[in-house]
Amino acid sequence: MRIWLLIILAFILNTESVQAWTTVSGESIEGKPAVFLYDDKTVWFARSQTQGDGEFVSAKNLSLRDRQRLLISPVLYKSFPEEPAWPREKRNLLLLWIFSPVVALYLGFWIAGIIVTRKLNPVRALFGFLGGWILGIIMFSIYLYFSARLGGGAGLVLFGSGVALVLLSFYISAVYHCDIFKGLLIFILQLFITVSLTSTTLIASESLFDKHEVERFWNEKVFAPVGLIENPNPFQTLKSDSSEA
Repeated sequence: MRIWLLIILAFILNTESVQAWTTVSGESIEGKPAVFLYDDKTVWFARSQTQGDGEFVSAKNLSLRDRQRLLISPVLYKSFPEEPAWPREKRNLLLLWIFSPVVALYLGFWIAGIIVTRKLNPVRALFGFLGGWILGIIMFSIYLYFSARLGGGAGLVLFGSGVALVLLSFYISAVYHCDIFKGLLIFILQLFITVSLTSTTLIASESLFDKHEVERFWNEKVFAPVGLIENPNPFQTLKSDSSEA
């Protein structure tokens, strides 16, 4: 459980674009990440649009919070080499992007269902969560498609979002055997719970767990597998690969 919670946290970080990037030692870095050199594991922080106005910083020298921020930056995703098209690190990053928010939102949905309906069954929550989000995304995509084809603009998209929200509420209420308003409340409440729960867990993990253990976990289990930093324990990886073979 601890591992999943720590992985989830990277995707619910505060996203203040004005927040300064810092090094492990606490020094501020001027500029914003513009380029990540995949082979060197360094980040080019551009101070302005002028070419050459910036500095290179090794990814491993960034603070833990900023290494987490870099995970969700398109700068990292764009850095992967074209050949092979899907290296292991790129697949790991994509899986992290997909499954971490899903797990976080599911936990929020489950807790919201318990609060609103007093029903603790996690399987019921799983059906409600997956079905609700799939239905909502499909309906929203349909209206987005027709908006682009018919020129309906933002009005049609907003209308479609409202229709999707109503259908989603009907679906959740059917799963939980409650009225539509409680179904809507469960969906909305899950978003607040997800943000609150993961933010609280982030703060608690930094306070309750040993700092070096937290750093080691992120480096070995998250940052190295996605290619953000060099593998801090290559011998263990080679041993694992040989045993799998």
